[in-house]
Order: sequence, then structure tokens, then C-alpha cells
Amino acid sequence: MAGFLYFKPNHLTPLAPADIKAWGLGYAFTGPLAHCVCQRNTPNGQPGTVFADAHRMGELAIAMDMAQQDWRPMPGGDLYVGYWRNHKPTPEDLERPTQITGYKVKLADDQQWQIPLVRRFDVSQRTTVSNLPCYMELDEQGKWQRGQVLDVHAHLWNVTEPIADALIGEYVHGRPPVVDDEKIMAAIVSLLMANYVVSAAELSLMHAFTSEANTHAAVMSACDWPTFLQWYETDEQKKSALEPPPGGSTMYAGGMV
Repeated sequence: MAGFLYFKPNHLTPLAPADIKAWGLGYAFTGPLAHCVCQRNTPNGQPGTVFADAHRMGELAIAMDMAQQDWRPMPGGDLYVGYWRNHKPTPEDLERPTQITGYKVKLADDQQWQIPLVRRFDVSQRTTVSNLPCYMELDEQGKWQRGQVLDVHAHLWNVTEPIADALIGEYVHGRPPVVDDEKIMAAIVSLLMANYVVSAAELSLMHAFTSEANTHAAVMSACDWPTFLQWYETDEQKKSALEPPPGGSTMYAGGMV
């Protein structure tokens, strides 16, 4: 097993779960907190505390060793994230106890990541519909039906909306896609956070993304790209139009594995 280490400069007192939440790291811990004080040889040269989820670290030491670890600052600059260089965390190490089902996509780190299937492509309506976990509710006739999406996952519908709109707009309505890199990156980070104990900082440290096809394919998989593509390729009137978007577009119909 392997997990991420975190470092808080100038913090020399015992840590509590409340500290982790206050520092915005609640997403990264599903097990017990372990920590130790480091007086020197730290990412910024200052004393502080290194800490981690003890269960995910397994037999690895929760300690500072700059010669054998890779570190980077987290947004804001007052926290650092790192890992033991010879034990880089894998998707299996970082899985949440409960995951949202979906397609697996190989990212730039050459690992297979499970991307939540947020939107299912409805062939009859030629649009996407929610595939997120939801409450089952009774209608007025007393029949069970899919109701409100669980609050914890509702944001995934919003972050994938620009990508779904671009796919439907281009391939169904013939409109050029317009989705900038910030929206694509925001979507893929949110998607991976739903299934793994990571954020943008951990994924950046892992070099999980490039500007090439895999990142775009991962976001598109959340919008049920394989089903969409199958429908599109069987539409005889549009077969000749199935080509990658023109140069300069930020959408790319990359393959998935």
C-alpha cells in the first residue's frame, strides 16, 4: 500500500481530525490520522508536522526524508503534499470505500482510473440524462421512481454540463464545441475526487494529466462517450462527418482503454 504525505510548516503541536478539516484536507482521509514533528530537512526548510492516513500508508513510514520523497506546495502555499518516490500511490491505493461506477481510462501516469458515469446518453432523446446515485421516491400513484441526486454527488452534474453540451452541440446539432481548458480540468479533478482521495494538487504531483487525448477522453467518458460514439457511427447520415474537432479546439475525441 502507499498513500500521500502532508506537511504543515510551523505546526509543532499534536494534530486532530478537526485540524485536517479546517485545512481543507477532509477529502484525503478515510482512516486514522498519524503524524510526527520534523525539525529540519523539510520541503520549505522550516520545522513542522508531517502527517498521513495511517491505513493507506501501510508499512511506509510517516516521516520526512527529502532524499527519497517528492513534494510540491498545495494551493495557498501553507501545506505541502508528497510521497515516497519508490512507492508512488496507485489508483488502487487511493480508492474511496464506495465508488461511483463508470468507465476506466488510462491517464498520463499510465494507470487505469475509474471515471464516474455521471450522464448516460439517451439514444431516443439524443441527450444525456443523470446516471448519478439518487434517492428512490414515491410518485402520486404510489410507484417508485428515481428522484433527487444525492447531495454529495450533485455537483458532478454541473461540472460535466459544458462537456455534454459541447458533444451534443457538435455531433447532434452541428455547432462547433467551445470548452476551455479550465472547465475541462475542473471537471476531471471533480470526477476523480468522487472516487479517489485526491485533489488537483495530488494529481499534479503524480503528473496524471497532459494536454493530449487522455485527459479529454476521461471527461468525455463521464458523459457516456462510448454509447454516444456507437450511436453516432451507426447513423448512416453522419458517418462521413465523424472526425476529430478542428485545430484549436479544446475538445478531442480521444480513445479510452
